[in-house]
Amino acid sequence: MVSTPSPTDLLTIFATAIGRARTAQSVEEARAAIGSAADAVGASTEAASAKVLLDAIEQLAVESVQLRGELAAATRARESLLASVSHDLRNPLNTFSMSAGLLRDDIERGDFDPTRAAGLTSRMERASARMQALIEDLIEASHIDAGKIDLARRQERAAQLVRDALSASKSLASERRTTIREDAVEDDVLVSVDRPRLLEVLGRLIAFGVKMTGEGGLVRVGVIRRGTRAVFYAHADLPGTAQVPSPDEARGGLALLIARGIVALHGGVMDVDTTSGLRMSFALDTE
Repeated sequence: MVSTPSPTDLLTIFATAIGRARTAQSVEEARAAIGSAADAVGASTEAASAKVLLDAIEQLAVESVQLRGELAAATRARESLLASVSHDLRNPLNTFSMSAGLLRDDIERGDFDPTRAAGLTSRMERASARMQALIEDLIEASHIDAGKIDLARRQERAAQLVRDALSASKSLASERRTTIREDAVEDDVLVSVDRPRLLEVLGRLIAFGVKMTGEGGLVRVGVIRRGTRAVFYAHADLPGTAQVPSPDEARGGLALLIARGIVALHGGVMDVDTTSGLRMSFALDTE
């Protein structure tokens, strides 16, 4: 004869199951905790009702584990982003501070050289511009995160977007002695996008590719049709002296965070793959 758990026993079983499920580190652990409780309940008529409740608890436990995992991933991504922004801000800040100090020393010594002063102030201006750009990126990222970005969509030729982005990036590539070129491009692909925003995304992908390849590198940019989607991509072929980006480096810090946000607003998802060089892509619906 199968014994029926008393109400007190059921409460104990439920409390134990909930406690174990709440601290589970994986979905498997959560399900195992509920499974043990179901075995302890037995197979009586009262147990059937209890198992319905256990099933509901299991579902909540699984969702809780998944949410904790997502929160942990978001926390790691935020910490990585803050570290990246801090690093990017430190360099121009140090440049500005050093240049200002040298200029002050020259003035205090009465050894003011207009040519040297012009060079130092020029360095300070470039550092200020870089810091201002970082601040503007932070503001833009916060607006994207808060859903405060409105898109002005219109039909555009995907190929022309790629060509315009490449044209706008030529000076950067020349300065870094990196080659950027048009790759596979399908001229008949139409997409509904906010043109300035999508050009910003492509520009950020190209700039990140140029940054990671360095001198002598090659960044190929293109767009192809894949079913009902237009796949934009920027592939950076790293020279032999370049290192494959780490997962943290491949996230691209603030620049690619903004690019991902703009792509998401267009209904797409951006992907970064470092298994062979640096491959960045995103897909949008075609018209």
